[in-house]
Formats: sequence, C-alpha cells, structure tokens
Amino acid sequence: MIPITIGEMYSQKTLFPFDYYDLPVCGKNETTKILHELGEILSGHTISSTIYRPITGKDSVCQVLCKRQPLSEYQSELYKWLIQENYRVEWYADNLPAGLNMSMSGMYSSDILYEGGIPLGEIIYYNDLTKFKLYNHFTFNILVHRDHNNANNDTYSIVEFNIVPYR
Repeated sequence: MIPITIGEMYSQKTLFPFDYYDLPVCGKNETTKILHELGEILSGHTISSTIYRPITGKDSVCQVLCKRQPLSEYQSELYKWLIQENYRVEWYADNLPAGLNMSMSGMYSSDILYEGGIPLGEIIYYNDLTKFKLYNHFTFNILVHRDHNNANNDTYSIVEFNIVPYR
C-alpha cells in the first residue's frame, strides 16, 4: 500500500499557509499529523496523513470516501476566498509530490502540462455571473516500476504521481 499524505495549502498571492484539514473535508477525524521540526512548522511545511489508500498494482475506480453535508454560509465564503487567493494543496505519494495534469490543446500540438500543487478549485466567469467550483473528486495517477530483480516481485518504486481534478 502506498502512503498518501497531504501538506499545508499555500497561495501564490499570499505567503500565509493554511492547513487543509482545518476545512470541512473528508477524513478530517481520521488523519494524524506527522511530527516535524520547528522550522518546518513555522514555514508551513507540515504534512498530515490521509484516508486515501491506493493498493500497488491494482486499479480502482470511483471510491466514495465520505458524503458531506451542505456547506454553511461561512464555510462557503471561506472556500470562495481561498479559491480567489489561488490556494493550492500539496499531495504526496511516498514523499513524491504530485503534479497537476492538465491537457492543453493547441493548433499544432497537444501537450500535457504539469504544475506543482493542486488548486482548491476554480473561478468560472459566465456572462455577468461569477461561480466558484470546489474540487472534491480526483483521479490519482501513480505510475510505478516493479523491481524484477526481487524474487518476490513485490517491490515497487514510484516514478510519477499526478492528480487530475474532476472538472
């Protein structure tokens, strides 16, 4: 089983880190803080465990972790502010940071861009309306290399970890 952990949220607009599990998200009660040194805490580089438990060598589709109640007005406004401030969440698989996998189609080519950190959501502008979309469904792509020199063939190394939010 590959351990998935989550770091503090950060923003490219502000330098104030925010703990992801201070938000009303799945797994808040099941997570544990991983002990860190004082410098990591002061700089916002703390990591918490998550309830995501992918199993190596096995594809899994659409696992529901929890069903949340509707957000309160305060929670909704907090999410809107965090999305406006471009807060991103750092995810790790076995200490390898996840990248955001985004397809960009151009006139002459189709490229995949990888960004660090996963946005908390996005702002959608439509005519005179502004809507906020919170990402709460993800596809985790964890590519591994199996060590064939091992007699048991159960040793894996993670070679790529990216996340695609459901849009």
